[in-house]
Amino acid sequence: MRPSALALLLAVGCRPDPFVAVGPEEAWHVVDPEGAPIGEAGIAPGENGGWVAWTRAHERAALVWVQAAPGTCARREQVGRTVWEASVDADAWSWRRGLERRGVSLGEPPAACLAEFGFHEGAGWRTDLLPWRTLLPELPIEPGDRRTYRVVDLATGRLLDLWVEAREHLDVIVDGAPVPSVRAFAHTAAEGRVLWYTADRVRLLAVETPLERARLEREGVVLPPEPVPEPPAGVEEILWVVETPTQRLAGTLARPQDAKRPLPVVVLIAGSGAVDRDGDAGGLATGIQRTLAWHLAGRGLAVLRYDKRGVGGSVSLGQERSSTLQDLAADVRTWMDNLVALPGLDPRCVLLVGHSEGGYLAPLVAGEDPRVRAVVLLAGPASRLDEIMRAQLRLLLEAHGADEATIERAARRQEATLAVVASGRDREILLPGWGSEAADWLYSHLAHDPETTLEAVRVPLLALFGRQDLQVPVEEATRMEAILAGSPESRVVVLDGLDHLLMPVTGSPGMGAYADPDRTVDPRVLDLVAEFLTRAGIHPPEAGGVPTG
Repeated sequence: MRPSALALLLAVGCRPDPFVAVGPEEAWHVVDPEGAPIGEAGIAPGENGGWVAWTRAHERAALVWVQAAPGTCARREQVGRTVWEASVDADAWSWRRGLERRGVSLGEPPAACLAEFGFHEGAGWRTDLLPWRTLLPELPIEPGDRRTYRVVDLATGRLLDLWVEAREHLDVIVDGAPVPSVRAFAHTAAEGRVLWYTADRVRLLAVETPLERARLEREGVVLPPEPVPEPPAGVEEILWVVETPTQRLAGTLARPQDAKRPLPVVVLIAGSGAVDRDGDAGGLATGIQRTLAWHLAGRGLAVLRYDKRGVGGSVSLGQERSSTLQDLAADVRTWMDNLVALPGLDPRCVLLVGHSEGGYLAPLVAGEDPRVRAVVLLAGPASRLDEIMRAQLRLLLEAHGADEATIERAARRQEATLAVVASGRDREILLPGWGSEAADWLYSHLAHDPETTLEAVRVPLLALFGRQDLQVPVEEATRMEAILAGSPESRVVVLDGLDHLLMPVTGSPGMGAYADPDRTVDPRVLDLVAEFLTRAGIHPPEAGGVPTG
């Protein structure tokens, strides 16, 4: 028999008075994207018309309790014992950790309370049942209907805008029977969730947190399987593995079917982090590289996308895996060296497309290799990474609503980290949790001068920037133009309304939209890249280059 929320709370000590369940518990599971259990949760009616929710995470052995009633809400977390708590009563917020206390008047009662959204200071594991259960009676149900709520973040006491948009109607299996339901997307500026609830707004069914690769799922609920993307008509895909003495690199080559001549080859170079061949990283499924590959293959180009080292099918072969800037550039060259292995490709005509950190790598390879005929940078920086990191930190925290004191604390921590890495001292001791690989990666960037690298590129280059990009500031476009001023065949284009993923922004820019499963690369980006690279493949630089108009 499944233990009740009351039994679980009593098992770890006396439960504080505000957290009282007066009705039957609704059992939930916490699962990873593959459906494996990683925790339990529950929700029950509480006092004064409110609700009580709890979460237990297996990995951290932590209990989180949250209660909400009209005009009030509270949260406490226990890891062995309570480490922090926060509450809202009418329009006032209070926070306590040990002997430290804070409080502030909110000025208005929130529509709901969020356990942890945005840049938070509270410890803990997320409990995302309660705000949605509180708002359930008024959530949108018609596809395209978008509503805005004022909510309070219980970790910081900040009032935030929360946007919820209904996306589609579908049937969800609940206790063995199909039930008309709604899939919706909810987000603040900083974070996003995918919500599932019944069309009559009686039952909350599931809450997905893509960036954390976790899903809260009501017991008895079976969500519809996610559709498997298929290449467009006329495009074929070939799985490809290349082995070196130290690496096995795995990728996919997309190309038009029945090509009549050797095809120029586009190599897609992903941004930083554990990014797979489709452009997905962890729970963040952007599909950037897959979308680009299929679009460019439909325009007559062969397109290679691959798993970064240590991700998916790309693995280390007996030696410690490294990922410095030079290592990642070497992987690009390895793929280029092996293009001769597949018939129907022109290994002398390689076109590089780098996104974000890939915007550092593509010029690094192009400036040294005559096989590269053109380069495209998507949100690729012109400044050194530490400069980008400083600007990025402030832009993101400001967009996510952090106050100046919080931003300054974060900036000091960042500067300390950069100083340790730049010094070459014992980073294992001074940067706990980083590991030598991450420190080596950052050190390689601190020693890299992107301006010199860009000046060495002698082929046409197209650089695209999103004006709402918070990770590579739009001011980088101006610096890029100055660097490329002596290259008449190169272009710098700033696109309004796009963020770092080159996807449209609705509302305020921020990373909350990154979790939106329905966003995709803006068509303007696809068309600009396709036109530029198609011309480069047909008319290489020595034959006249790429028109700049």
